[in-house]
Amino acid sequence: MAVIINGVGITTLLNGDTVKHVLSAANEIMAKGIYNATTLSAVDADLAPANIKDSITIFGFLGTVTPGSFFTDYHYYEDLAQVASYTPPVQALALLCNEATVLASDVLVQFHDGGGWVDAHSSAFAILEATCNIFQDTDQNLRVHNASHDNPQAYKISLTGIIWTGSTYYHHYEDLAIGATYTPPAKSIATLFNESTYLISFALHIEFYDGGGWVDAYPAPPSWKEASRLLLQDNSQNIRVINDATSPGDIKISLTGITWT
Repeated sequence: MAVIINGVGITTLLNGDTVKHVLSAANEIMAKGIYNATTLSAVDADLAPANIKDSITIFGFLGTVTPGSFFTDYHYYEDLAQVASYTPPVQALALLCNEATVLASDVLVQFHDGGGWVDAHSSAFAILEATCNIFQDTDQNLRVHNASHDNPQAYKISLTGIIWTGSTYYHHYEDLAIGATYTPPAKSIATLFNESTYLISFALHIEFYDGGGWVDAYPAPPSWKEASRLLLQDNSQNIRVINDATSPGDIKISLTGITWT
């Protein structure tokens, strides 16, 4: 049996049984016809306040989701005692400053390589900046360490930055072999640390792609560079790290940060 609704024929009976349509969460189209009584949230369980932005109402559901926020009130300082360490909190991006004139044999940044803590700044050189960016992941693979053994001195350190929520955390470390490259994932921002003292022409380079090939971002001279960089990778992955040393061999590298969509 068929009836006419708004000029459209609708089958209501088939072999004596009422024909009823079924709503589908996979399709926004609601065909004309007869449906069993139901609730939309029963059709699609994703229709819930926890999946809707706050202040927005959809089919009677008032959203409760507050978008992830950046908090600019992260600040930490202390007199870091001899052989003591400070580990920044998870979800933190901060600028580290210390009263030492160099990050050398006293105040070091260290990263965890999966087996132990590695000095990102070798004490063999005395010319390193006293400031650097620290991007902490959820496993807290970065820390600040007062490595002084002979001089029982506390050094003032200060970190200022932000703590955030709602990102995908990213951490990578490896022993990068001579001639090998590492390309950070698309849409990522991370701090690069390495065990060599500098990003120098005969050790570790950051390269960018100029449309035809890879170009050294730091040609020599000069022969000294910071041992840390904040890398911002685009979707086409036009930044990479290369170990172009001739000796002594592998260089430990560590990247911590976030990826996004």
